[in-house]
Amino acid sequence: MMKGLDLPILPKPQRVSPHAGSVSRSALRSVSVGPPAPASLRKHLRDFAQRNGLTLGNRGGSSIIVEIGEGGCPSHPEGYSLRIGETIALKSLTATGAYYGLQTLQQLLDAGQTVPRCAIEDWPALALRGFYFDLTRQVPTPEYLRLIIDRLAAAK
Repeated sequence: MMKGLDLPILPKPQRVSPHAGSVSRSALRSVSVGPPAPASLRKHLRDFAQRNGLTLGNRGGSSIIVEIGEGGCPSHPEGYSLRIGETIALKSLTATGAYYGLQTLQQLLDAGQTVPRCAIEDWPALALRGFYFDLTRQVPTPEYLRLIIDRLAAAK
């Protein structure tokens, strides 16, 4: 990560290129995804839009555009590129990479009223990520386990 831009993202991205300025949250109006987007990604996109007060729009007029396919993104299947400028462009080879990119964008949006203009390229440093949950002292409810899973997914 480059010095001078300490983004509130966990884990830290593989590459960050800062640009001058920032984008106000209030300037973000809609989000769109181009085909081919599986139903699972469309569901996450609807949840993302609802959480941030955005509408699902057409690609032409959207503030945030999600694209899945070749070009403009890391070659890792779980990687993504996120370009934050007048519009926000998220590109990935797979729906999984796009999901991880949405998690990064959500972390940036949760941090304040503005998002710094930058370019982020990220992919998992480890092929397998794990979590140990000690169940010997207390049995968690299914709702609590779902909450833990959601929090882990947000950390990519």
